[in-house]
Amino acid sequence: MGSTMKHTARDLAQNVAETAGGMRERAQDLASAAAGKVSDATAVVGESTDSLVDMARRYPVPALLLGLGTGYMLASSKR
Repeated sequence: MGSTMKHTARDLAQNVAETAGGMRERAQDLASAAAGKVSDATAVVGESTDSLVDMARRYPVPALLLGLGTGYMLASSKR
């Protein structure tokens, strides 16, 4: 009976170690994928910001009016 318990405990410990190893690998894969997505999003935001700045430089008056209108609407919505 003691021998059976030792084998069961050893099998359980081995299963836990294998599961933990699998979970560690999965977490690393997820972290890597998340880092890639963040990098992609950063590039897109950088490109969008550059194009927005270019448009504001090309059309300063409409950009100013758009900014003022947006600010007014935001201020009004907080009341």
